[in-house]
Amino acid sequence: MFNPQFSHRSEPLGTGARVEIYDHLLTDPAGLVDLAQQHRLAFLQAQTNAFPGLELPLPPAALAPWRDWFSSTAKRHFGVRRVVDIQGRLSMVTAQPDQLAPVQRICHRDRLETEPGELAIAGVLYLFEQEALGGTNFFTAREPERINERIARWAQMTATAFEVDTEWPPSYMLAANQHFEHLLTVAPRFNRLLLYRGDVFHGSAIAAPHLLCDQPTQGRLTLNLFMRCKRSAA
Repeated sequence: MFNPQFSHRSEPLGTGARVEIYDHLLTDPAGLVDLAQQHRLAFLQAQTNAFPGLELPLPPAALAPWRDWFSSTAKRHFGVRRVVDIQGRLSMVTAQPDQLAPVQRICHRDRLETEPGELAIAGVLYLFEQEALGGTNFFTAREPERINERIARWAQMTATAFEVDTEWPPSYMLAANQHFEHLLTVAPRFNRLLLYRGDVFHGSAIAAPHLLCDQPTQGRLTLNLFMRCKRSAA
């Protein structure tokens, strides 16, 4: 499943965090695309999170190899000693800018429900060839002490009120603004995995939303991973 000849590099975010980038990771990434195509009708609109598209949750048996690979290969980059829980899904971003709720127009964090002494790690594996579908942007809040309050307030707004408040037109978040500083954009490559701390602000770098669709072989198909990990002892 995992290619022992993968390549790896680490990109700093300037906040003390880093993005770990693994290319050529799987021996048969097309197999995941085929799986998504076979189960296309099982993809459902996201209900329990703000993901702007369709999702297919993966069972524990499908995620166990990812837990083992992370534990043996990547955990050392994050200062964690073991994975407490792992969740994953195949996903396709499908929403057009005018369909986005306010919280989908800003970057977000994947902090999960971590306990003291735990750290959330998120990952995205690109499973599409068309690079114009977009990679991943990373940001930091300009006023960290106020950003949670702002996000909570934006989440209660209508799209019109949000546009008035922020002066942002309907779009995926692509650049810095008055509330967030842009840190890094990682371009997509087929069979490229990104791993990063879940408490880092990030979002899909979708500049050509007209290319989005709900077909796994043509759309912005990704494998998304979410891991709750025990931190290493200091």
